[in-house]
Formats: sequence, C-alpha cells, structure tokens
Amino acid sequence: MTGVVESWVKPSGEVDALEICRGSLEWCRPEAYIACSWGVHHVGFVTVCFGVCGALMSLLVGPLVKCISQMAVLFLAAIANVAICIVLFLWEPSPDSKTMYFVIAGVWGMGDAIWWSQVTALYGLMFPNDREAAFSNLYFWSFLGFFLSYSYANYFTVAVKINILLCFLLTGMLGYIIGQLKIKCATRREYISIPESE
Repeated sequence: MTGVVESWVKPSGEVDALEICRGSLEWCRPEAYIACSWGVHHVGFVTVCFGVCGALMSLLVGPLVKCISQMAVLFLAAIANVAICIVLFLWEPSPDSKTMYFVIAGVWGMGDAIWWSQVTALYGLMFPNDREAAFSNLYFWSFLGFFLSYSYANYFTVAVKINILLCFLLTGMLGYIIGQLKIKCATRREYISIPESE
C-alpha cells in the first residue's frame, strides 16, 4: 500500500500548478462578461465558438507538436492565456464589441485544447511505469483547481480571479521548466525524454 501512495504522490511537483491552473480556467464563466453586458441569450453562441475553436485546435495540436516541440506549444498556450487575461483586464465589455466576445472565446478555447491534450501527454511520457498513479494525480490537481475556482467565485471580483489565474499559470510554467531541466540533466533516466523536433 505504501508503494501505491508514494507512486501517487511522486508525479506532483513539476506540473501540478498547471493542473490547478487548468481547472481554474473555468472561473471565466460566461455570465461574468457576456450575460451582464451583451445579454444572456448570447452566451450559447459564444460558448459554441469556444468549443469549435477548442475542437479544431485539438486536431491541430498533434501535428504542431511534431513541427515545433511540446515545450513551444505549451508556451504558446501560456502566452495565449496571459494575453487573454490582459485583454480581460483592459477591455470594457459592451454590446457594440460583438467580435471581441468571439475572439476571446476562440483564443481561450484553443489554449484550453492545448492544455488538456499536452499536459495529459506530458504525464504519460514522464511516468511510463506509474501511469495509473500519474493520471490519478493529474486529475486530482485539475479537479482541485475546479473546486477552488468555484469555491471563491462568489467572493472575489473578476480582477482578483484573473490575478489568481495568472499566479497559477506562471507558477505552473516555472514548474514545467524546472521539470524539463530535471529530465535533461538527470543521469539516471527515470523519465522518458520528450523528443525535440529537428
């Protein structure tokens, strides 16, 4: 039993903040921007845009990783999320800026597709001998992010929620970089190295 617990805890560290961030992305509820400023009857259309862009990006992310690298694709998602957070800080939603709702939802959907596919793939690559424990750990941290974001949703302003999201995102990316450095510098190969494109 101890081995199971140790193997379940072992994967945490390098990318757990990314999982909390991935779960925390859900704080950006449509009603915070769409329903209040443009009308509740538009929430569905913007959400469909989010889903379509995420689905298309899910199809493209595999070939994109082969062309550039997994690290570059994850940084692309991080840059997209940071850019959207900055836009959400600065933008004053109004019914006149209809295109902006769809652009934000589309870019957010593409970033979300990268997170869901590549962090899951990263866990599979990093822990080939402990996949059950690794994926349990992965989803634990993700659902902890969902829990936290829904727990504080009614207590914090949107600006505070964006700051929390940015903190988790930056912490997660720092952890990812540290994890990659550990993999590349390890003399003992505990992990399967992630091949870089040539």
